[in-house]
Amino acid sequence: MRFVEGSPFKELVLEPLTLAPGEFALVVKNRAAFIARFGPGPGSRIAGEWREGSLASDAERVLILARDGSTIHDATYDDIANGGFSLVDAGGGWKKDVPSPGATGPTYQQWKDLHFPEGGAAAGDDEDADGDGAGNLLEYSRGTDPAVVENQLAFAPVFTLVNEGTETRYTFTRPLDRPGAIYQPQVSSDLTTWADVASTPVSSAAGVETREVVLPIGAEDPAGRFLRLKTVAIL
Repeated sequence: MRFVEGSPFKELVLEPLTLAPGEFALVVKNRAAFIARFGPGPGSRIAGEWREGSLASDAERVLILARDGSTIHDATYDDIANGGFSLVDAGGGWKKDVPSPGATGPTYQQWKDLHFPEGGAAAGDDEDADGDGAGNLLEYSRGTDPAVVENQLAFAPVFTLVNEGTETRYTFTRPLDRPGAIYQPQVSSDLTTWADVASTPVSSAAGVETREVVLPIGAEDPAGRFLRLKTVAIL
């Protein structure tokens, strides 16, 4: 897939990237700088770097073409236009879906400005104003209030054995109105070295998506396997 040459970008060919429903790709100005700030997990979602130009707040035309030259999306860009568009499988190719604005929530920076208007140390990612064990970044990514004590067990992931005990299933939820929040499951055998693992969506209801990670149980001791959910928010 590519953006054609012209305003706002020079021609931009996107790198091959498989996206599950509800996932997204990123187009960034500087890949190295982005990865240095946000890490390799979010960096794995980069589909390309633009060479020149930028988007104005409105009146910019964005034309996305498929490899065969057919039009996927042709619209005038507006940064407040109904929450954007999704792409759906049209049989022989892709087309844009009808707008589905949903409940677009605040960015992480907007959320911090709302809850911590004075800024400072209290707005730090790991600060826990209500003392419930969840820092600001975690409160934002879960859609909870940093001034209200929450039962952390209510957000615990669910582990089950499946396929006659040959696999473990790790299920977690994420709100769909957290723009820029990236949820990356990771696995480790020693709590020191962590590796990213893929997750897939299994259901979506009331603005909350359920995703799962399925891992085979090999010769290693399953009691020595650890999983965590890393959250990154793009300001």
